[in-house]
Amino acid sequence: MSDSVENQQECGFCLKKEEEIDDPRYLPCGHSHCLSCLLDYLSIQGVLRCPFCRKVFDIPVNNLPCRVDDSCCDTCSKKGVLNEAAVTYCTTCSAKYCAKHQEMHDDKQNTNHPTIPFSEYRLKAQQLTPRFCTVHKNTEYSMACRSCLTVVCADCSAEESNCTDGSNHQLMSLDMLMLKLRTEIDELKVQVTDREEQLSSLFKKTSEVVSSFEKETEEMIGTLRKTCIEQVEAIQLKYRKLEEDLVELRQTVKSDLLRFMEENVGVKWAELSRHKLQVEAKLDSCHQVDLVTRYEEICDSMRKLVSDKLPSLKLNNIATLEVKDEKREVEVGIVYPQYGEVSVSHGLKTTGFVPQSMTLSHSVDVPSECNSVFQHEGITYVGLDEQTVKLINRDYQLGDSLVNLGGCVECVRVYNDRVFSLVGAESGYNTVCVHDLSGNLVTKWSGKSRSVYNKLTVVNDLIIVPSRTSKSLTFYSLTGKFQKSLPFSLLTGSGATAICSVGTNFVVISDTKSSRVFKLDISNGKICWESQHVSKPQGVAYQRGMVYVMNKSTTPTLWLLDSDTGEVVTHISDSTERTSSPVYDLYVSGNTLIVPRYDEKKVLFYQLN
Repeated sequence: MSDSVENQQECGFCLKKEEEIDDPRYLPCGHSHCLSCLLDYLSIQGVLRCPFCRKVFDIPVNNLPCRVDDSCCDTCSKKGVLNEAAVTYCTTCSAKYCAKHQEMHDDKQNTNHPTIPFSEYRLKAQQLTPRFCTVHKNTEYSMACRSCLTVVCADCSAEESNCTDGSNHQLMSLDMLMLKLRTEIDELKVQVTDREEQLSSLFKKTSEVVSSFEKETEEMIGTLRKTCIEQVEAIQLKYRKLEEDLVELRQTVKSDLLRFMEENVGVKWAELSRHKLQVEAKLDSCHQVDLVTRYEEICDSMRKLVSDKLPSLKLNNIATLEVKDEKREVEVGIVYPQYGEVSVSHGLKTTGFVPQSMTLSHSVDVPSECNSVFQHEGITYVGLDEQTVKLINRDYQLGDSLVNLGGCVECVRVYNDRVFSLVGAESGYNTVCVHDLSGNLVTKWSGKSRSVYNKLTVVNDLIIVPSRTSKSLTFYSLTGKFQKSLPFSLLTGSGATAICSVGTNFVVISDTKSSRVFKLDISNGKICWESQHVSKPQGVAYQRGMVYVMNKSTTPTLWLLDSDTGEVVTHISDSTERTSSPVYDLYVSGNTLIVPRYDEKKVLFYQLN
């Protein structure tokens, strides 16, 4: 046994002392570890690697022996020497030998017995270990009945016995029977594989039909909303025309009234007032004789003024409103066709906008490394390493900071007129801060993740934050109340993670360390597809059936994956040679693509053509 095995005093994973190891299991190298530690390591790494000697083994953990003497030389064990490790296994003698006894065995058998390395025996121990008859204890099973599949030894075959149906046994060697049985099993495996492919194809096509159905539903909803807007606009246009006509008609009447008031009533009123003043002046200044002699004249003139008829105006065709007691009906209705049987054998497929090129339209310098971008109502929100969220206006000018936060802004998103910022820290948990569009703090809370280079997304009024440290997705309400945690073991413990929503039930996650992109059903945690087409993927975004992915490169390259299958639809590049820089986030809307170049400290605006 090697020095490293002899000197082992603890489990290589949890460091428990050798006598405290839980359910010890021995690797082919001879080192022992806790069974639970081995299972946990295998589930994470996919292979078994001994932490002491660094050897890798492809062997089921449950097949590992739990006693150290399983790896000892059989000959030495019979002599009471229990610490001599076996190096070979003789398939004829069914015995394990150390190097010394292997030489003696070869000399004795003249090397006619085939032997295999002990590490190979470890992998095939269950297959190579002889099985002895339960009746004749020292005799190996060597034959079996083809009819009833009863296994017997040579001594059993000499005894009289029958099949379960009373007929004689149809005995044949185990080797021959195994070949026949394996042939039959292989034929069934082919059928199972064919059926598996059929179900997989049907599942894929059904998924395509569901996706197409969802898109068709979204289009119909869009038609409803568009028709509603058009109908409202048509009604508003009609009412504006009625208003204009009403104002014009009543303005004419108003003009007649003003003219009557000025030219008729006003003139007579002024004449009457002037004559009244003249009479009063004469009365105040005239002599008594004059008043007596001119009395009749003065009274006649005054009687004439009050005896004239008052001016009158007759108005015709005055416009008024008549409000009808009528309720308008919606001008769009749902049609219920008489469907027959719906077939999904040839599912439907629709494809969104597929750009053929990308053209840089604007480049905006920012004061520090930029992690995240998001656009809302023409304003671009930029999350920076310098602990701020900056704003870029519609004219592509960098404005003031919206908020100043206490850590690196890993991600920024806008939802329901609220700005959600994921603030990272080298030590401590991530913090989610919520502000209104003016930068006033609404609420904040500490998350359950310590991951840096991380993102969040919002789906169905739920905030989802992936955590590489806990290998899970954490769900919060918009006010920070914990909702649930969804295990996702495929996340690696380092690198960068990005996430975006796809519809209302799915998210797409990129994992830079493993060079994988996943589509996940958040209702049940099932992986819809896994793509390894993009090396070291970072920023991800979704639009109209396409998943947009970028990675760190000197030439910005945009990969488009089919959101239903994860297959590459196309990839396009900006031919401009740039400094190599991570791209931790993306924003895409219509034919606009916004890219934060982390090391360059720039936000790039592209036109997708």
